[in-house]
Amino acid sequence: MILVAPGLYQADKNACMFFLKHEIAHIKNNDTWKIPLLTTISAIASALFGIAYLSPWQGFLLSTIIPAIGRIALTRRCEDTADDFAIKHSSIEELNGARRFFICLRAASHDSKKTDFEHSLIRDRIKKIEKALRERHGEMQPVNYNLFRDCIDRFKLASKKLNQQQLSY
Repeated sequence: MILVAPGLYQADKNACMFFLKHEIAHIKNNDTWKIPLLTTISAIASALFGIAYLSPWQGFLLSTIIPAIGRIALTRRCEDTADDFAIKHSSIEELNGARRFFICLRAASHDSKKTDFEHSLIRDRIKKIEKALRERHGEMQPVNYNLFRDCIDRFKLASKKLNQQQLSY
């Protein structure tokens, strides 16, 4: 199942098409089960190592920290791979749509309490898309921030509701 941010298609059809390709890459690469499976394996392996060679407290810390670091690294790699797939299979118009969305998202996230790490991820994605546009001799179109503002606000609200539903299970 692919969830699309509410209002994204209405805000920018080309951005929506880019993100659909991005999500198709996640399905194609089996990311939906790969990340939880590898996180679980690393948790079990580090717990067993901790039990065998460390004190219980050190073993607990190891079995908590290693899977978290691994999950972050693997998630970043999966996102990069999905972006690469979407970039490869997108038109210049779709790349410009994704660029516009990420620029608006970056502007909106500066108003929130995002970490520098999260900001750098958005910046890196914009740079990757702009590089592809330059390589294809595509013109970078201007950004209308108001176009995505409503979409980003609705997406944040939908994400918050989804997270609350997941916590209630």
